[in-house]
Amino acid sequence: MSLTVSIDVETSTPASIGWYEPSKQDPVGLRASEVKGLWRWWSRVCIAGAMYDLGLLRGKPVEGNLIGPDKAEIKAVSYLVGKILGLGYAGEEGSEASRFTIHISASEARLRKIKLKALANLLQRPRLLTIKQDIEGIDRGSRFTIVVRRRVPKYPDAEELALKILYLAIQLSGLGKGSRRGMGSLDVISISGITLSYSGLRELLDEVYSGCIKIVENYKSTCLKYLSPGQQLGIPPMPVLSKNKYQGNVNVAQVYIIENVRFEDIHNFFLRSQRCRVLYNKSDCQDDLRKNLAAWVLGLPREQRGTGYSIATRGVSRRASPILISYHSKRNSLGPGAFVSVFLSGDWPKVLEWRGAGSSSRKIVVDPQVLVNAYITAINELSKYLGSLGTSLRPVWP
Repeated sequence: MSLTVSIDVETSTPASIGWYEPSKQDPVGLRASEVKGLWRWWSRVCIAGAMYDLGLLRGKPVEGNLIGPDKAEIKAVSYLVGKILGLGYAGEEGSEASRFTIHISASEARLRKIKLKALANLLQRPRLLTIKQDIEGIDRGSRFTIVVRRRVPKYPDAEELALKILYLAIQLSGLGKGSRRGMGSLDVISISGITLSYSGLRELLDEVYSGCIKIVENYKSTCLKYLSPGQQLGIPPMPVLSKNKYQGNVNVAQVYIIENVRFEDIHNFFLRSQRCRVLYNKSDCQDDLRKNLAAWVLGLPREQRGTGYSIATRGVSRRASPILISYHSKRNSLGPGAFVSVFLSGDWPKVLEWRGAGSSSRKIVVDPQVLVNAYITAINELSKYLGSLGTSLRPVWP
């Protein structure tokens, strides 16, 4: 029996989706492939979180990074996401196309292109995007309809869970370049074809988490043949939606809501000059992330004019920020505010290099304690930054 779910969304922040270059314009703007990629990423995070909390995801030291999932664990996550949830699979059991198709249409009256260069003085990411060329994006207030069709049912409970994860992904992530910093956030205006009504974000997270625990428990016998015993390393080897605490006091996953904050202010937290202006009323300062040489935890590489943080481990070129931001208006089905997700995981380069002005430099060897300290410093800095703006981080989950 086929199933069709229609999700009406509206961009709540400017987006660099769809029009990367004038020669590659997309007539719709929001691409189905981008939605599918976001959906798969969050599905892996959710399923891996259940595996981690059930003791089925331990990771191992890997070349270049501190730790990462081993081949057996990657196979198990891929099997559960691809074959059970139905998002498509290619593995030892043979390939299987996704049981879902995605089609996107735009409301032409509300779809507005913008030149990102016009935002460069307000937002850090457009400033970086437009250094070499004038790039177009989508203005806030643009309307789209995302239609998801299940072609054929196979595991109905798992497929319903997959749709809930898609809803969660849209709530906690933006789309396109700068999405981890809130660009391309989408307000969910309405949903038809399936009942997804929640009193708040916490209720949705609890339901997705418990659903993933059930899926892993129900199908772990199928995946156990992939998994090999090994030493529990503590920090998860990849981002996971987990209720566990590392060392008993550090949340492996944490979701916050920030109320009464401008998008520009939360987006630009990742820029040191902006943090300095807010915290110390000047553009250059020794904030805690700088004093502790911990700003690398906001994403790598972080270099400018030959200074900053670079990866000194061969075979690793970048590492995205573990802090994800989405930004929603009052029109959003789960309410307004900046939604902030933080994931502690060990998939970081083992060795970094910091270069200051002149010839000063320092090697940073990343071990579990260095990693945890950097995370704590970043969250504390964000909390102080928001306090200076008259608002705060409100923990929502777990």
